[in-house]
Amino acid sequence: MDARQLLSVATGPPTTHNARGDSIPSRNCSMSRAWSVGGVVGLLCLVSSCGNPPGGNSASPTAALNSGDNPSDTTAMSGETTAEKPDTEVAASNLTDAAPNPTPAAVPAWRTGIQLTDGTWADTEDLIAEHRGKIVVMDVWSTACEPCLRELPHLVELQERFPDTLVCLAVNSDYAGVRKKPPEYYRDRVFKVLESKQAKVINVMCTEPADELFTQLKIDSIPAVFVYNRDGELAAKFDHKTTNMGDFTYAEHVEPMVLKLLAGDTASAELTPTVP
Repeated sequence: MDARQLLSVATGPPTTHNARGDSIPSRNCSMSRAWSVGGVVGLLCLVSSCGNPPGGNSASPTAALNSGDNPSDTTAMSGETTAEKPDTEVAASNLTDAAPNPTPAAVPAWRTGIQLTDGTWADTEDLIAEHRGKIVVMDVWSTACEPCLRELPHLVELQERFPDTLVCLAVNSDYAGVRKKPPEYYRDRVFKVLESKQAKVINVMCTEPADELFTQLKIDSIPAVFVYNRDGELAAKFDHKTTNMGDFTYAEHVEPMVLKLLAGDTASAELTPTVP
Protein backbone atom coordinates (compact mmCIF):
# COMPACT_ATOMS: atom_id res chain seq x y z
CA MET A 1 0.00 0.00 0.00
CA ASP A 2 1.55 3.27 -1.10
CA ALA A 3 1.11 6.71 0.45
CA ARG A 4 -1.93 7.68 -1.70
CA GLN A 5 -3.81 4.54 -0.72
CA LEU A 6 -3.04 5.17 2.92
CA LEU A 7 -4.27 8.74 2.52
CA SER A 8 -7.54 7.72 0.90
CA VAL A 9 -8.26 5.17 3.59
CA ALA A 10 -7.36 7.51 6.38
CA THR A 11 -9.30 10.49 5.01
CA GLY A 12 -12.47 8.62 3.92
CA PRO A 13 -15.63 9.82 5.71
CA PRO A 14 -15.87 8.03 9.01
CA THR A 15 -19.29 6.32 9.31
CA THR A 16 -21.43 4.48 11.81
CA HIS A 17 -24.53 2.31 11.47
CA ASN A 18 -28.07 2.79 12.75
CA ALA A 19 -30.44 0.08 13.99
CA ARG A 20 -31.50 -0.74 10.44
CA GLY A 21 -27.85 -1.09 9.31
CA ASP A 22 -27.72 2.13 7.31
CA SER A 23 -24.40 3.98 7.29
CA ILE A 24 -24.53 7.44 8.69
CA PRO A 25 -21.72 10.00 9.33
CA SER A 26 -20.09 9.61 12.70
CA ARG A 27 -20.53 12.33 15.30
CA ASN A 28 -16.80 12.10 16.04
CA CYS A 29 -16.00 12.84 12.43
CA SER A 30 -13.70 15.78 13.14
CA MET A 31 -11.79 14.01 15.85
CA SER A 32 -11.44 10.78 13.86
CA ARG A 33 -10.33 12.72 10.80
CA ALA A 34 -7.70 14.48 12.86
CA TRP A 35 -6.34 11.24 14.25
CA SER A 36 -6.36 9.70 10.76
CA VAL A 37 -4.45 12.62 9.25
CA GLY A 38 -1.90 12.47 12.04
CA GLY A 39 -1.36 8.80 11.41
CA VAL A 40 -0.89 9.37 7.73
CA VAL A 41 1.69 12.08 8.37
CA GLY A 42 3.60 9.73 10.63
CA LEU A 43 3.52 6.98 8.02
CA LEU A 44 4.70 9.41 5.35
CA CYS A 45 7.63 10.46 7.56
CA LEU A 46 8.57 6.83 8.13
CA VAL A 47 8.41 6.05 4.42
CA SER A 48 10.46 9.16 3.63
CA SER A 49 13.20 8.29 6.15
CA CYS A 50 13.42 4.69 5.00
CA GLY A 51 13.83 5.83 1.41
CA ASN A 52 16.56 8.41 2.12
CA PRO A 53 19.09 7.98 -0.70
CA PRO A 54 22.76 7.30 0.05
CA GLY A 55 24.81 10.47 0.39
CA GLY A 56 22.17 12.33 2.40
CA ASN A 57 22.64 13.88 5.75
CA SER A 58 21.92 10.61 7.55
CA ALA A 59 24.27 7.67 7.02
CA SER A 60 23.48 4.16 8.13
CA PRO A 61 26.06 2.13 10.12
CA THR A 62 26.41 -0.17 7.10
CA ALA A 63 27.33 2.76 4.88
CA ALA A 64 29.88 3.95 7.43
CA LEU A 65 31.51 0.51 7.53
CA ASN A 66 31.48 0.22 3.74
CA SER A 67 33.23 3.58 3.42
CA GLY A 68 36.09 2.37 5.65
CA ASP A 69 35.42 4.83 8.48
CA ASN A 70 35.69 3.60 12.02
CA PRO A 71 33.00 5.29 14.13
CA SER A 72 34.94 4.57 17.31
CA ASP A 73 38.22 6.04 16.05
CA THR A 74 38.75 9.03 18.33
CA THR A 75 41.79 10.17 16.34
CA ALA A 76 39.75 10.42 13.17
CA MET A 77 36.99 12.26 15.06
CA SER A 78 39.48 14.87 16.22
CA GLY A 79 40.55 15.57 12.65
CA GLU A 80 44.10 14.21 13.00
CA THR A 81 45.55 11.94 10.37
CA THR A 82 46.12 8.31 11.23
CA ALA A 83 48.19 7.47 8.14
CA GLU A 84 51.64 5.98 8.79
CA LYS A 85 54.74 7.94 7.79
CA PRO A 86 56.31 6.98 4.46
CA ASP A 87 59.47 4.90 4.68
CA THR A 88 61.59 7.84 3.48
CA GLU A 89 60.38 10.00 6.38
CA VAL A 90 61.04 7.23 8.90
CA ALA A 91 64.54 6.74 7.52
CA ALA A 92 65.23 10.47 7.71
CA SER A 93 64.02 10.67 11.30
CA ASN A 94 66.25 7.74 12.24
CA LEU A 95 69.30 9.68 11.05
CA THR A 96 68.89 12.16 13.87
CA ASP A 97 68.97 9.33 16.41
CA ALA A 98 72.09 7.74 14.96
CA ALA A 99 75.39 8.09 16.78
CA PRO A 100 77.38 11.12 15.56
CA ASN A 101 80.49 10.60 13.50
CA PRO A 102 83.60 10.20 15.61
CA THR A 103 85.34 13.51 16.24
CA PRO A 104 88.70 13.70 14.45
CA ALA A 105 91.79 13.96 16.64
CA ALA A 106 92.53 17.56 17.54
CA VAL A 107 95.47 19.14 15.72
CA PRO A 108 98.07 20.52 18.19
CA ALA A 109 98.08 24.29 18.41
CA TRP A 110 101.74 24.46 17.42
CA ARG A 111 100.85 22.79 14.13
CA THR A 112 98.32 25.49 13.22
CA GLY A 113 100.34 28.60 14.08
CA ILE A 114 103.68 29.78 15.40
CA GLN A 115 103.85 29.73 19.18
CA LEU A 116 106.67 30.41 21.65
CA THR A 117 106.51 28.97 25.16
CA ASP A 118 108.78 29.79 28.11
CA GLY A 119 110.36 26.83 29.85
CA THR A 120 113.38 25.32 31.56
CA TRP A 121 115.33 22.27 30.43
CA ALA A 122 113.24 20.17 32.84
CA ASP A 123 110.08 21.45 31.11
CA THR A 124 111.56 20.49 27.75
CA GLU A 125 112.33 16.99 29.01
CA ASP A 126 108.67 16.65 29.98
CA LEU A 127 107.67 17.61 26.44
CA ILE A 128 109.94 14.93 25.04
CA ALA A 129 108.46 12.33 27.39
CA GLU A 130 104.91 13.34 26.37
CA HIS A 131 105.65 12.30 22.79
CA ARG A 132 106.85 8.77 23.41
CA GLY A 133 105.85 6.56 20.53
CA LYS A 134 107.17 9.11 18.03
CA ILE A 135 110.63 10.15 16.91
CA VAL A 136 111.61 13.48 18.50
CA VAL A 137 114.17 15.91 17.03
CA MET A 138 115.31 18.80 19.25
CA ASP A 139 117.32 21.69 17.82
CA VAL A 140 119.09 24.12 20.19
CA TRP A 141 119.66 27.45 18.51
CA SER A 142 120.17 31.21 18.95
CA THR A 143 119.46 34.31 16.89
CA ALA A 144 123.21 35.16 17.06
CA CYS A 145 124.25 31.80 15.57
CA GLU A 146 124.55 31.89 11.77
CA PRO A 147 124.82 28.10 11.29
CA CYS A 148 121.72 27.73 13.49
CA LEU A 149 119.70 30.10 11.32
CA ARG A 150 120.91 28.34 8.21
CA GLU A 151 119.86 24.86 9.36
CA LEU A 152 116.64 25.72 11.23
CA PRO A 153 114.46 25.60 8.08
CA HIS A 154 115.45 21.94 7.61
CA LEU A 155 113.97 21.14 11.03
CA VAL A 156 110.71 22.68 9.83
CA GLU A 157 110.87 20.63 6.63
CA LEU A 158 111.22 17.39 8.61
CA GLN A 159 108.11 18.21 10.60
CA GLU A 160 106.16 18.91 7.43
CA ARG A 161 107.31 15.66 5.79
CA PHE A 162 106.45 13.43 8.76
CA PRO A 163 103.60 15.14 10.64
CA ASP A 164 102.22 11.96 12.22
CA THR A 165 105.36 10.08 13.23
CA LEU A 166 107.80 12.87 14.06
CA VAL A 167 107.80 15.74 16.58
CA CYS A 168 110.27 18.61 16.23
CA LEU A 169 111.33 21.00 19.00
CA ALA A 170 113.29 24.23 18.63
CA VAL A 171 114.84 25.41 21.90
CA ASN A 172 116.10 28.99 21.85
CA SER A 173 119.12 29.89 24.04
CA ASP A 174 119.33 33.67 23.59
CA TYR A 175 118.94 34.35 27.30
CA ALA A 176 122.42 34.81 28.78
CA GLY A 177 121.45 35.31 32.42
CA VAL A 178 121.94 39.06 32.49
CA ARG A 179 119.65 40.56 35.11
CA LYS A 180 118.74 43.60 33.04
CA LYS A 181 117.92 41.40 30.09
CA PRO A 182 115.45 38.72 31.24
CA PRO A 183 114.06 36.14 28.79
CA GLU A 184 111.23 38.51 27.85
CA TYR A 185 113.81 40.93 26.51
CA TYR A 186 114.61 38.50 23.67
CA ARG A 187 111.10 37.33 22.92
CA ASP A 188 110.27 39.76 20.08
CA ARG A 189 113.40 39.11 18.05
CA VAL A 190 113.15 35.35 18.59
CA PHE A 191 109.53 35.35 17.46
CA LYS A 192 110.39 37.35 14.32
CA VAL A 193 112.95 34.72 13.30
CA LEU A 194 110.42 31.93 13.87
CA GLU A 195 107.90 33.78 11.71
CA SER A 196 110.43 34.27 8.93
CA LYS A 197 111.18 30.52 8.96
CA GLN A 198 107.48 29.55 9.31
CA ALA A 199 108.58 27.39 12.23
CA LYS A 200 105.36 25.48 13.02
CA VAL A 201 107.12 23.24 15.50
CA ILE A 202 107.20 23.18 19.30
CA ASN A 203 109.12 26.36 20.12
CA VAL A 204 110.61 26.81 23.62
CA MET A 205 112.20 29.99 24.95
CA CYS A 206 114.64 28.72 27.56
CA THR A 207 114.35 30.68 30.81
CA GLU A 208 117.66 29.35 32.13
CA PRO A 209 120.95 31.03 31.20
CA ALA A 210 122.59 29.56 28.11
CA ASP A 211 125.70 28.32 29.94
CA GLU A 212 123.54 26.39 32.41
CA LEU A 213 121.54 24.85 29.58
CA PHE A 214 124.75 23.84 27.76
CA THR A 215 126.05 22.17 30.90
CA GLN A 216 122.89 20.10 31.30
CA LEU A 217 122.99 19.09 27.63
CA LYS A 218 126.77 18.39 27.76
CA ILE A 219 127.55 20.65 24.82
CA ASP A 220 130.08 23.44 24.40
CA SER A 221 128.39 25.37 21.62
CA ILE A 222 125.51 25.46 19.18
CA PRO A 223 124.05 24.46 16.80
CA ALA A 224 123.26 21.17 18.47
CA VAL A 225 120.63 18.62 17.49
CA PHE A 226 119.33 15.73 19.62
CA VAL A 227 117.36 12.79 18.22
CA TYR A 228 115.20 10.61 20.51
CA ASN A 229 113.73 7.24 19.62
CA ARG A 230 110.14 6.11 20.20
CA ASP A 231 110.95 5.13 23.79
CA GLY A 232 112.06 8.66 24.60
CA GLU A 233 115.71 7.65 24.77
CA LEU A 234 118.50 9.72 23.25
CA ALA A 235 119.60 7.96 20.06
CA ALA A 236 122.03 10.53 18.66
CA LYS A 237 123.51 13.96 19.28
CA PHE A 238 124.99 16.22 16.64
CA ASP A 239 127.35 19.13 17.46
CA HIS A 240 130.82 20.23 16.42
CA LYS A 241 132.49 17.69 18.75
CA THR A 242 130.52 14.54 18.06
CA THR A 243 130.62 14.91 14.30
CA ASN A 244 134.38 15.46 14.30
CA MET A 245 133.77 17.57 11.22
CA GLY A 246 133.03 20.99 12.58
CA ASP A 247 129.64 22.12 11.36
CA PHE A 248 127.08 19.45 10.55
CA THR A 249 124.05 19.58 8.28
CA TYR A 250 120.55 18.11 8.39
CA ALA A 251 120.91 16.68 4.91
CA GLU A 252 124.16 14.85 5.60
CA HIS A 253 123.81 13.88 9.25
CA VAL A 254 120.44 14.41 10.92
CA GLU A 255 118.01 13.28 8.23
CA PRO A 256 119.65 9.88 7.57
CA MET A 257 119.45 9.14 11.29
CA VAL A 258 115.78 10.12 11.45
CA LEU A 259 114.93 7.96 8.44
CA LYS A 260 116.60 4.94 10.02
CA LEU A 261 114.63 5.37 13.24
CA LEU A 262 111.38 5.81 11.34
CA ALA A 263 112.15 2.60 9.47
CA GLY A 264 112.71 0.78 12.78
CA ASP A 265 116.46 0.33 12.44
CA THR A 266 117.50 -0.33 16.06
CA ALA A 267 121.18 -0.42 15.10
CA SER A 268 121.10 3.12 13.70
CA ALA A 269 122.57 4.65 16.85
CA GLU A 270 125.82 2.77 16.23
CA LEU A 271 126.14 4.32 12.77
CA THR A 272 125.85 7.96 13.86
CA PRO A 273 127.38 10.21 16.54
CA THR A 274 125.99 9.55 20.03
CA VAL A 275 126.39 10.96 23.48
CA PRO A 276 129.90 10.14 24.75
